[in-house]
Order: sequence, then structure tokens, then C-alpha cells
Amino acid sequence: MSVRAALMQDNSDHAASTVRFETAHEAERLVAGLPHLARLSMLAQESGIAHIFVENADGRSVRESTLDECARVAPDVRLTMSQAPKGTPLLPEQALRQSASSWRIVRATGKAGDGLVSRYINRPVSHAMTWLVLFIPGARPIHATILAALLGLAMIAALLFGDAHGPVWGALLYQAASVVDGVDGEMARATQRSSAFGAALDTSVDAVTNIMFFAGLTFNLWQRGNDAVALAGGLAIAEFALGLMLLTWYNRKKGGPFSFDLLKTHYRSAYQRGPGSVIAQSLSYIISRDLYAFGFMVMILLGWAEAVVYVFAISATIWIVALAGAIPAALRRL
Repeated sequence: MSVRAALMQDNSDHAASTVRFETAHEAERLVAGLPHLARLSMLAQESGIAHIFVENADGRSVRESTLDECARVAPDVRLTMSQAPKGTPLLPEQALRQSASSWRIVRATGKAGDGLVSRYINRPVSHAMTWLVLFIPGARPIHATILAALLGLAMIAALLFGDAHGPVWGALLYQAASVVDGVDGEMARATQRSSAFGAALDTSVDAVTNIMFFAGLTFNLWQRGNDAVALAGGLAIAEFALGLMLLTWYNRKKGGPFSFDLLKTHYRSAYQRGPGSVIAQSLSYIISRDLYAFGFMVMILLGWAEAVVYVFAISATIWIVALAGAIPAALRRL
């Protein structure tokens, strides 16, 4: 990396820094979704530096969008595109390495509550996707949310019109949507763009994709003459829809955005020790979308599409019963 950075004192006695790039393109290189310069601005602000002189050896100015991004992440740092005074000491190499380690920053965007499937299968793929997508100028978390929604639409189309091959393509697209679903959150956390609206939109897309997968699979099997599976799937979809309405009502009472986290938070707090804690932890993994999207894909690839519907029906019954036990207790704590 051809970067030279130095510390100095400007005329107003505020700490300042000089950053030199060989080209304007290098100055705009993305680091965890932020231009490299913006990442350095964050480090400068944390160190009490209020002024950065930016030099490009090729004489070209960086794009206005890059400067805007710097102002967003480090609003207290002033940027000046000019030659800095000579003889200033170098910024520590450790800070430069920290600012450039985009892969390390992206890998830190996982969640502590990730299950085994998410941690060892989905996250490695979504982290790689996030790292690549963040090199695209103008990429934002909502673009990944839109991609997940489009995969959901392709999934339901495959299930409704794919005949005998529909479940296979639907399951593959469902798993793909589950993986891409992690990208928007990783982008938001890496670029400091997390928002309540983004989280609510992501959760809503998840909920619609989930119910559409099971509805589409049930319809596909019914259309091919499996009435018993269609009955089980129809009852399970009704239970799932009722659960979504209960969660929507609860979250409105709570005054927060829609979320599936009620069962996890309630049963983990209610049963922190003993067998109950094991059951609560197991429940949090069982209701994880990452687990059942991947598991159902494997089952369908093995030719067990009907079994998927029955497992879903049993899971939906357990879920609605668990919700019925959790919501009254959670309301009492409001």
C-alpha cells in the first residue's frame, strides 16, 4: 500500500494529519464499505485529530461522494486537498494496517447468537459476498435486501409453476435467500448504516419469504395429488400466519419494530440454568431460519419434500404454543 500519513500541529493548535496516496483511485479504495480515506478519518477522529491534508501524487481530486462519506463517518475532521508542510512524523503503521483490513472488519459483523448452520455454512458465504459487494460504489444494505426479496419471488415462481422439479429449485432459492439475507445486516454493521427501518424491512422480507416457501411447497404437492400433505401444510400455514399476527400485535404494544426475537429473549431469561436453559437454547436454534432453510433444502434434495411439510406442521404447532406461553409474560414486563 503506497500510503504515507503523518501527524503535525496546524496553526490553530489542533492535531492534524497528512495522508498521501499515489492515485485518486487508491484514495477511494473501499475498506469495509467505506473509502480508505474515510476509514483513516475515523481513526484520526478517535485520536483527537481535527484536520487531514490529503495529497494525491497523480494530481487528481477524489470524488465528491468520497468526501461526503468521510464527513458522514467522521464529521469532526476537516479535509483539505492540498500539500501539507514537510517534516511531519509518520502515523503509526499499526493504524494504517487496521484501517486497511476490510476482511477483518467484515468478519466481525457476525452475531453472537448465530447457530451452527449460520456460523459455519451461511456466514462464510455471506461474508465473502459482503466483502465483494462493498467494493461497488454506491452499494447500500437495502440493495441486498432487495436481492433477497427477488430471490424469494423466484422461489415462489419455481414452486408454483415448476411441477415435479419445483420443490428442488424452490429449496435452492430459499437457501440462497437465507444466505443473502445476512448480507444486508453485515453491510449495515460494517458501514455503520444500521437503522430501525432497515431491520424492520429485513425482518418483513424474511417473514414473507418464509410463509411463501411453505405455501408454495404445499400448493406444489397438492397440485400433484397429495391431499394429506396439503391438509397438514394448510393447517401449519394458518398457525404460522396466526403467530405472525400475534408477534405484530405484541411488537406494537411494545412500541418497537417487528421482530422474531420474542421467544429467544423470553425463554433464555426465564430459564437461565438447568434443563430449562438447554431447552431454551435448543428452541432458539430450532426456530432459526438458517437451520430450517438449510435442513429443508437437504431433505428436498434427498426426495423428502412431503416430510418437509410434516416437519413444518409440527414445528408450527410447537412455535404457536411457545408464543402463547411467552406473550402474556412478556406483556407483564412492559
